[in-house]
Parts: sequence; C-alpha cells; structure tokens
Amino acid sequence: MRMFSRTLCLLRRFASERSGASMVEFAIVAPLLFIILFGIADFGRLFFEYNSLTNAARDAARTAAVTNGIVPSAEATKDRVMALVNNARVTRAMVSVDSLGAPPAVTVRVSITGVPFVQVTPFVQIVDVLPTVRAEFRYEFQ
Repeated sequence: MRMFSRTLCLLRRFASERSGASMVEFAIVAPLLFIILFGIADFGRLFFEYNSLTNAARDAARTAAVTNGIVPSAEATKDRVMALVNNARVTRAMVSVDSLGAPPAVTVRVSITGVPFVQVTPFVQIVDVLPTVRAEFRYEFQ
C-alpha cells in the first residue's frame, strides 16, 4: 500500500508540473507558423517579379512606340526588355514583339510568357510559371 501511495504522489507531482508545456506547444505550432511566414514571403516575391516584368514590358513597348517616325525592329525592342528585366530566368525566347495594324494606327505589343517561379516554401505550391505579361501602345508618328 505504501508503494501505491508513493507512486500516486509521484504521478500527482508530475501532472502538476508545467515546465515543459510551452516547449511542447511551440513544437506543435511552429511548423504551421513557419509555413505561413514563408508563404507570405513567396507571395511577395511573386508579386514583385510580376510587377518587374510588367514594368519592363510597358517601358519597352512605350520606347518602341515613341520613335519619331522610325519604327524600331523587334530585336531592338527585345534588347530593351532584356536590359530592363533583372531576372536571370527570362530568356529572349520568352519575349515576343508584334506590330499590329497599318499606319497611322499601328500598335506595338510586347508579351513575356513562360517565366518560371522558384518558391521557398516546399509544401505549398502557388504557381510554377508566372502569368503572361502584355503591354500595348500605339505608335506616335509625328
């Protein structure tokens, strides 16, 4: 009986001990917290890269449209896009430049497609490829 009461006393003391509870709670919550934090960072990077590509396409199309009567070649416009994009995963093959219509209503369209996106979060897959970016401007002949 004495052995049973000693065991019962030890179990009560162990049950009332709270020293490791915070560590166990953190071990349960931490993975979810880190996945959410890295997911927010990934979405921010995705939005930043999409905006960078949009700005590059818009600037290149605008530069091609404001030419004082000299229509630049598609290769020159692609060179402009590549100079503006600070992304090593963008290649010249992903950039397309089209001139549409006949003078005086000629427009230039710059599209960037198929740019891969590498995520930091391994468990939550947002996208593999960034959405297509397009910019279109009318030529401004003077």
